[in-house]
Amino acid sequence: MIATLEKAKSWEELQARIYLDNMRRATTAILPQAVLLVIGYGYVSGWILILLGLTAILLHMGRWTMTRPDRLPADVSAEQALQAIRTVNIMSSVHGVWIGLTALILLPSIPPTTALVTAMILFGLQAGSVATTTVHPPTFMNFSLPIFVGFSIGVVLQDHSSGLIVPPLYFLFLLVLFAAVKNAHGVLRSSYELRVERNLALQRAEEANRQKERFLATASHDLRQPAAALAFMSEELSAAQVDPSLVPVVSAIRRSSDNINSLIDTLFDLSKLNRALIDNDPQWISLADLVENQRTIIAGKAEAKGLAFKVNSVPGYLYADPSHIQRWLGNLLDNAVKYTQQGQVALDISLRENVLSIAVSDSGSGIDAADLSNIWDEHFRAERNSAAGSFSLGLGLSIVKRLSELLDVQPKLESTAGKGTRISAEFGPGRYREVAPVDAGTNYRGRLKLSEGKRLLVVEDNPDVAEALQRHLSNLGFAVDVVHDAPEARRKLMHPDDYALLLTDNRLPDNELGVDVCAYANRGSFKLPCLLISADELGPEMIPDKIEVRRLKKPLQTNQLKAEISALLHHAKADDSVGTETTGTHG
Repeated sequence: MIATLEKAKSWEELQARIYLDNMRRATTAILPQAVLLVIGYGYVSGWILILLGLTAILLHMGRWTMTRPDRLPADVSAEQALQAIRTVNIMSSVHGVWIGLTALILLPSIPPTTALVTAMILFGLQAGSVATTTVHPPTFMNFSLPIFVGFSIGVVLQDHSSGLIVPPLYFLFLLVLFAAVKNAHGVLRSSYELRVERNLALQRAEEANRQKERFLATASHDLRQPAAALAFMSEELSAAQVDPSLVPVVSAIRRSSDNINSLIDTLFDLSKLNRALIDNDPQWISLADLVENQRTIIAGKAEAKGLAFKVNSVPGYLYADPSHIQRWLGNLLDNAVKYTQQGQVALDISLRENVLSIAVSDSGSGIDAADLSNIWDEHFRAERNSAAGSFSLGLGLSIVKRLSELLDVQPKLESTAGKGTRISAEFGPGRYREVAPVDAGTNYRGRLKLSEGKRLLVVEDNPDVAEALQRHLSNLGFAVDVVHDAPEARRKLMHPDDYALLLTDNRLPDNELGVDVCAYANRGSFKLPCLLISADELGPEMIPDKIEVRRLKKPLQTNQLKAEISALLHHAKADDSVGTETTGTHG
């Protein structure tokens, strides 16, 4: 019944499905009815008993047929359900008439002791009908009243003193049963209405969630656009020859740009962390760059509180998602500074047997043993530290916990109240290298050899991002055409073989999508590699089939862009080589 309650689309459908199922099970009532006929053997004409028996068999065959599961289709309407209820209700009434008629025929002819057995069978049939008719109380009365009338007349015809006492008592018994049916019916109806209310609440919650997702997508896109332009410009400025006195300023601008992008990621990725939808893109990153970036962020905060910030690190490269590891480490350090009033905060990166350990420690107030099991929960702040974090939402360590899962590490917390806290994690073998791997995310400089003689098409509606992309791609040695919407891109792509690569934002003016521009560029026999650069989330289902597409998420680093372009052009060159060899073989 619970499964039916969950699936029914209307109250009428729920009634009909449970009703038919109950009535199908009620075909077992043929057994006590057969006992009634056996009781009448020797007291009532055999022909009458045979007629009653055949009638009972036909009635039960009809009930079995009319209650087949396929009587109600999966998409049953309310009217169809009501018709099924009416049909079964009539059948129950006919069964009641049969039993009442049988009682009327038997009771005047059988001995009092046998009549008592007959009465018990009749009472049992009616008590059993309570469960069967719960979904439709009128059926109980339509079934029971004919039995009551037949039984009462039969008792009176017995010419026995009980004929005046039993019928009223029997009627009271029926009223008690009917009250039970009504009560069970009310419980079922309440359960259905609660389910409807729950489903409506779920629908409202899902709609609110969809609206939130649309808002976050729009806000994320609009904030990432200028952040992407700033990231490109700051990297171009870092690569340029500037006055030596301005080098620290340029470095600070670039680090600030990276920090802004990281903050934007934290803001919009928190909800995705809760839903396990965040991307994970590990690559080789420099430990020196990781440490320097954190030093830039944390040193000022520590100095402002009069804390020493100590760093001990080893050179080399770590294989991890750059965004995740920066936020993971940043949250740990920020938490340490926030809850330390005097002394120091330390970052230690050490290597032991090819296992890299990263630890953040502080000389703060520490954490009570009673609070250690709750420290990773959202919005939790240990009581002794609450003043230090008066403006904190208590999300730092809960984010660390989720990012640890993405980074595939298990954070270890050691703390002593009044002495400080140390949180560490180990990155296993294979995730550390002393020298830069060939594919490490180091800064690329200069022109690409593959750029010679190649023209790229950039589709980007944000003028600042478009200018930054054009400048950077030109510096790499490409000829670049820039368009700002899908119609203009399609005009340029009338002959896709004019271009070596298409770079496009996904969200374009007039609600057009970059993935559709990629599909247009690869129509028919044309094959044009495509790089989607977007602030939107792009699931695999959005990417057209059989098209060479790579994705980059705004804001991005120029080394990421260069790596993706190189991969696409290398792949295209390999395909051309295979095509040339095949042509020559058959030529």
